Amino acid sequence: VQAALALVRCDHTKVEVPQSVKEQRQRMPAYFPFRWHIIENHALVEFAQQQSPLQHGDEILAIDGHTIDQLVQQYSPLVPVDGYNDHTRVDSIAFSSEFMGGLVEHFAALAAEPTTISEIQFMRDGIIQTAQVRKIGFQEWRSFLNQVQPFYRNFADEVTLQWEDSQTDILAVNTVGNSHKTGVPHI
Repeated sequence: VQAALALVRCDHTKVEVPQSVKEQRQRMPAYFPFRWHIIENHALVEFAQQQSPLQHGDEILAIDGHTIDQLVQQYSPLVPVDGYNDHTRVDSIAFSSEFMGGLVEHFAALAAEPTTISEIQFMRDGIIQTAQVRKIGFQEWRSFLNQVQPFYRNFADEVTLQWEDSQTDILAVNTVGNSHKTGVPHI
């Protein structure tokens, strides 16, 4: 169903899981203790919790025996995007504010037997390594991400106006409009 909804080309159009499943996902450890991105076919760790065996700059090669290319092929058709911004699909596999976590975490947690540990093959300093990564709960994951980068940016909170002199004003908009908390900026 999600693959069909992705064809609508609206990044808010997705299958909503029942409230009981959302609550279960908030309780179970289903999230990686790091934030990662896929950039030019390389899955790179941006930041990680101290207890994570992965660290900033590590390149993830495989998750639970699936290469990054396989994960991209599997999950890309499920990512909703606005219009024809298909190039944005790839990063939602690692992180998406529209799903609870990235698509790897989202769909793995909905599996019949979700796991609390993932085997991750990665490269650090040119050396390929494998680690058993203990997943964390949603609140811990979200709190961790908020410490290093806000989970959501609210339009009203991210607009500033600074008067430099009688002829110069600087308007800064640090996010696009969103539906999380709209409103008139206080400038």
